[in-house]
Amino acid sequence: GLWIAKDIGIAIFGVQAAAAAALEVPLALRARRNGQAVDYRYFWILIGAFLLSLLFWILDITGLVCDPDNHWLQGHALWHITNSTCLYWMYRYGSQFDWAASRR
Repeated sequence: GLWIAKDIGIAIFGVQAAAAAALEVPLALRARRNGQAVDYRYFWILIGAFLLSLLFWILDITGLVCDPDNHWLQGHALWHITNSTCLYWMYRYGSQFDWAASRR
């Protein structure tokens, strides 16, 4: 029971991450059509932070770096911390766009 729910959750998260990345393509293309220069610096930092958090998650879930007696910092906690920075980098990337102009 629990493993089935866990596998479904992992798959759902993967689909959501892929969909979010795919949504950026038409938004960036629309911004370029409207004459906006798109700076991908924060987008690539976002991707790097996500990949780093994914690495921490893999190391934790496989048990390669997991110490159940250490309650200060676990691989899963590192995943949450690094993955949460992705929200900041997503904000920095998205803040460059004139969203009112992109709706026209």
